Amino acid sequence: MNKHIHTSINEYFSKDTIKVYHGTKPKFVEEIKKNGLIDKTEVYSPGWYMLSTDFESALFHAHPDMEGGDVFVIEFEIPNLVNEMWDGYPYLWKGEIRNDNSTWFALKEPLPNKFIKEIIKVDYDKWIKQKDLKF
Repeated sequence: MNKHIHTSINEYFSKDTIKVYHGTKPKFVEEIKKNGLIDKTEVYSPGWYMLSTDFESALFHAHPDMEGGDVFVIEFEIPNLVNEMWDGYPYLWKGEIRNDNSTWFALKEPLPNKFIKEIIKVDYDKWIKQKDLKF
């Protein structure tokens, strides 16, 4: 079983950092590694969710480049500045807590590549199972 599946939301928050996940297509992985995560709409709107505290949610939103191909989830560890307005400030808009106890975040500004902790490759069959389960 993938080590990222079925972890508690409490594990994603610590005093100094916030751990979030972004599901993506393989063709975008190198660009994200090089430039960090950006909002390609360049709007940086609080309602355009791109990150989740929940691995399964990010996996659900990832996509392969072709049928049978791998998908990727990128784990970010972002400084959680003390005494600021909300978790993830200033990089993320205030998160939306979902019914599954995950929190989804929109980018407030580009997320530098230095915050990438891990790039997780998930095979197609595991991704299909997650699509069937939802999140």
